[in-house]
Amino acid sequence: MSQTMGGRPVFVVDEFDLISDTSVQRDFANLIKQVSDKRVDVCFIFCGIAESAEALMAAHGSADRYFHAVDLGKLPWDARIEIVETAAQALGINVDKTTVYRIAMICDGFPYYVHFIAEKLFWRVYEANNGGLVTPALFAEAMEDAANAMDMKLRGPYEKATQKYDDTYSAILFAVADGHELKKRSADIFLTYRHVMNEMQREPSTRAQFNNRMNRLKGEAHGCILIGSRQGWYEFAEKMIRGYVRLKAEQANVSLNPDHPSAASLPHKLN
Repeated sequence: MSQTMGGRPVFVVDEFDLISDTSVQRDFANLIKQVSDKRVDVCFIFCGIAESAEALMAAHGSADRYFHAVDLGKLPWDARIEIVETAAQALGINVDKTTVYRIAMICDGFPYYVHFIAEKLFWRVYEANNGGLVTPALFAEAMEDAANAMDMKLRGPYEKATQKYDDTYSAILFAVADGHELKKRSADIFLTYRHVMNEMQREPSTRAQFNNRMNRLKGEAHGCILIGSRQGWYEFAEKMIRGYVRLKAEQANVSLNPDHPSAASLPHKLN
């Protein structure tokens, strides 16, 4: 087929991580192996979210030898700010540094979030017809728009984990999403959780109740939203959900520490 088409065809397989059927994964892995063994002059690009290429191709242990893995990583802090400011300038929108910082902080390092939140904000400014001025009220409305329009892949697990239960589960997830660390100790999460509950004007649970609920958040009844990386350490099962949780915290008027290690921490981290 590559000879018939001319040149070197390129095939892109996006969201490969969503394929959960191991037999389908194995078929793709075998395809890669056959293409390589027969020296067919084509290029396949597989895109997905995983810790490693091996994790994406788990159904075929040797498949990773046939392609080059590129780790995109998170978007640097300065790049997030540049995206918002460049777009605002091109649109003639006057966006203050505080708003730019808030977007860069909440996006969790994913370009999708930067564009998504900025788009919602700029539409709100356009509809306000106020001369292109970003205001706190418009930012709050944009955050509401972003949270409501978020893909169910991210929204579903959060709603399953929290909507039928009290605010404690939301507060725990806010605490897990606080700061820049992807993996956090249970003891640190508990300290942040107490501050979050105070901001929400709710009575914090005891440590024993907290531990019980943390474990429940790893279960199917709560969407398996958390995983225990090792004894006493937790993280989000789907890292992009972390950004969505930060959006929900913003809606709840809960202040979280920024997700960049060089950014200033909130006072409660100094206590």
